[in-house]
Amino acid sequence: MFGIIEAKVASSEASKASALLQVHQYTKNAYGIQHNRRFSWAMTAMRTDIQAYVFGPNLVLELILMDVMTCTGCKELIQLLVYWLFCELHSLGYDPMVQFNHALGCIEIDIPIDDGDDKLLISMYYPYNVVVAADHLFGQHMRCFLAIASLPAYTGDPEFKESIIIKDAWPEAPEKAKDINRDEIQYLQQIKEGLNNYPEFDGLYPNYEGGGHVCIQRLKSDYAVAVEDTTESIVGDNIWSQISNTALQVHK
Repeated sequence: MFGIIEAKVASSEASKASALLQVHQYTKNAYGIQHNRRFSWAMTAMRTDIQAYVFGPNLVLELILMDVMTCTGCKELIQLLVYWLFCELHSLGYDPMVQFNHALGCIEIDIPIDDGDDKLLISMYYPYNVVVAADHLFGQHMRCFLAIASLPAYTGDPEFKESIIIKDAWPEAPEKAKDINRDEIQYLQQIKEGLNNYPEFDGLYPNYEGGGHVCIQRLKSDYAVAVEDTTESIVGDNIWSQISNTALQVHK
């Protein structure tokens, strides 16, 4: 499920308000259930009028109103449906770094790790327990998982012990993600470096394993480019320039 559709028989303002209220509630529930949800699509239908929406961590975009009784409205609706059918999964709002392993009944999360040479490596972790779910409509959409770094042999494997905490969130950034001042990853790196020679503090303080800004691989002509995952990259440069008073949030 990548979006919510709510239909009403009447086309009054009260019906529209009721449909939007239900869409908001269903979208909030989807964030709490789908742990790979970056943003969500939604649609309301009142008689012949169809309205599409995009729900981001701190915004709701109301797209063009489509009247299916007109040729233009039908064309716009068909174009949107075809786009949903053929676009990449991240354009539907899914996080490609988070997948579900049906055989083991657990989530697999790819974590970016900085190796110190300006290269970004990827390590996979396997959460079994969700400590915090993003069961709210707006905000940082923080999720926390208990995980391990090695794949268990089977479901219920006693070696599957949760030893790592993974935090996935969308904090605000001043302008660009790299300019953020309150960088939790940087703080954790400083703690790890400062306690390297003090083994007696093992287990008392968090030990940094990895993390960083999430990037999405997007097709450009005949090759793929890595784009930093932010609210700006979700809505696109043209739309973002029209809502410049909205705070930039980055996926980390």
